[in-house]
Amino acid sequence: MKLTDWLDALNLELEIKRFPNQQERWIVNVPHSEIKGDGVLIGTYGDANSTRGAVCNYIKKIQSQVLVLNAGSSKTRREYTVPEELTY
Repeated sequence: MKLTDWLDALNLELEIKRFPNQQERWIVNVPHSEIKGDGVLIGTYGDANSTRGAVCNYIKKIQSQVLVLNAGSSKTRREYTVPEELTY
């Protein structure tokens, strides 16, 4: 499944940021999201020198993980299991 199709199905956005002062560094993530670790939440970003590279890096980090949105809010907190076969 494509990352964009999965995000669309859940009505989620992918945030893309460029840091021109850091050798064209790009980062991507789902806003207000973290990955569930062993008793902790881990902020996760894709990071590379291109948008495609950053998205692919992000996919690699979140595949088969539990993505937690709005972790600090009991009213809007949501959890989604990310598909194992996620692609660009």
